[in-house]
Amino acid sequence: MRDLGEFVSVFRRALRDQFEYRPIDLKRILLVTDLEADQIPAYQELVQYFLDPEFPRDSYQLKALGINDWTNWADLRIHVDDEQPDLVVTYRRLRAPNPEMLTSLGVFVDSLTQITPYPVLLMPNPHYNSPGTFAEQLGTVVVATEHRYADHSLINFGIRFTPIHNSLFLCHIEDEATFEYYMKAIEKIPEIDNEVAREKIAEQLREMPLHYSESVAEQIRIHDKRVQLTSVIEVGNIIDRYRDLIAREPVSLLVFTTKDDTQLAMHSLGHSLAVEFRDLPVLLI
Repeated sequence: MRDLGEFVSVFRRALRDQFEYRPIDLKRILLVTDLEADQIPAYQELVQYFLDPEFPRDSYQLKALGINDWTNWADLRIHVDDEQPDLVVTYRRLRAPNPEMLTSLGVFVDSLTQITPYPVLLMPNPHYNSPGTFAEQLGTVVVATEHRYADHSLINFGIRFTPIHNSLFLCHIEDEATFEYYMKAIEKIPEIDNEVAREKIAEQLREMPLHYSESVAEQIRIHDKRVQLTSVIEVGNIIDRYRDLIAREPVSLLVFTTKDDTQLAMHSLGHSLAVEFRDLPVLLI
């Protein structure tokens, strides 16, 4: 039983501490587009209308870049670093000539999320989406927590982007195929009771995100954020479970992380979900 306890302790590392609330202040927003100068005001209005429920327009400064303001990544990086924005707003497949690149966010978005430290809000691409495809305004927000409990910024941004009296979903989806893969390995160890291992590990995988979500709820109460918190803890196919949730709820924004501990953003859950749910605004932290 001591061996099983040691094995289970490996799974405990995902929960390194409780949630720590920190206010998110957005004073400078940079809107990056590949639009002509006369097209920018209409798109900027769509973006600001989307943000209006939580971000009054007089609470931040917004600077917009068009197609003539930058031509390559070096140009864009200079603008971004000079502006030092609290938030970059752009869209999938920025400056991408091929609208059929459905499996990619585009090289500029990838670079923004991997190389710079700024959160990136992806809105619908105006070249391939009509204004009617935009989410009208901020409302229900879904945060994919994964195992990133030590990085409290993900949840703090989720709280910041959820308007008062709206729903905030904290989703922790354990991949069923991965779980079964490790269980098969455990079952080959004769010293471990297979039934006990399956039961106890599954229990821990539920308890860790549940405990964390309870600490989030407590901080929301203490700081009087007045959002409706719902914890979703499930095992299954990750994409399918998020697809089911989005079909059930009026989701206006998905919040993910695009970096892992090794900075392999292209392989993160956040990147995969951002590509999959391309009709929804996505906040990439």
